[in-house]
Amino acid sequence: MIKKLDWSNGNIYAYEAHGKMTKEENVQVFDELREGISRYGKVRIFVKMPKMAWPLPSAFGERFRFAKEHLGNIERYVLVTDIPCIGFIVGVVGFFTGIKFRTYNLSDELLAKTWIESKHV
Repeated sequence: MIKKLDWSNGNIYAYEAHGKMTKEENVQVFDELREGISRYGKVRIFVKMPKMAWPLPSAFGERFRFAKEHLGNIERYVLVTDIPCIGFIVGVVGFFTGIKFRTYNLSDELLAKTWIESKHV
């Protein structure tokens, strides 16, 4: 499941994810991000993952399509989780893509929110 958090604002798109993410949920999220990219040029993404989350196999196509089309339109990405392997994996992806990426523990969620919202870093 993935749901948009109510403090999303402007080019900042905040979500909470856990469990299985369906194709329909992925389509909705990526449509929101595409709309934001059309409006702002670049988006910032905040994902809180208190428990493991993964896309169902039917959702992989949409995820890869979005990444292929819009990787350069992600200005910042932050993942808030206590799952250590996830942060490492996404950090490696961030290194190879050039996206400004950070991970924070759940106890540091306010710091993560401050970083994703900050004007200058």
